[in-house]
Amino acid sequence: MLPPARLYGVLILILCNSAIMKAQPLMPSSSALDFAEFNKRPVLPIEAGLGFSSRQSKALFSVQASPQFTLINHQLRLGATVGGAYTTTYPDQLSEHWIGYAGPKLSYKLKQLELKLAGLPQGIAFGNLNVFLEHLWGGNNVKLFGGGIAVELAKKASVSIKCHRDYEHQSTWGQLGLSYNFIPQKKPPTFPNNP
Repeated sequence: MLPPARLYGVLILILCNSAIMKAQPLMPSSSALDFAEFNKRPVLPIEAGLGFSSRQSKALFSVQASPQFTLINHQLRLGATVGGAYTTTYPDQLSEHWIGYAGPKLSYKLKQLELKLAGLPQGIAFGNLNVFLEHLWGGNNVKLFGGGIAVELAKKASVSIKCHRDYEHQSTWGQLGLSYNFIPQKKPPTFPNNP
């Protein structure tokens, strides 16, 4: 098995090469706002997750923030995850407690979700499907590596399924997460002011 640092390098190289090959050009007008998914703007989703830890099959609850920015327009975002998990399953301890963690996050858009209507040349985009990787280090020597798949809707909310492996304590965390983006994209006025 590859060590985590080497595995990161391989995964990032594959994602970047794939994203560069599929990257779409920027919009022709520099003054026009880009409302496509994974556009050049920051996002700040705050997520609440509920799941399990394989250690003693106990419940797990997490809250985290994942600020990100777009590296490759319409394809790849990079950011960080900072949060905490409430668990009863930490190895060698029987008490319930919080574990804080932080680390990098990489998201890759797989598909833009569109609604095709008759009479419209392009579909109406309402979200995207993306995969993400995270490596999180936390209190009590927690070392989590994993990722998941997420569906983002209207650039505001998302639902994700994720799995992380704590390779220090040999346990697996699985979660369902719900998040809300606290940096909305402003829409241009319908009728701009004419001088």
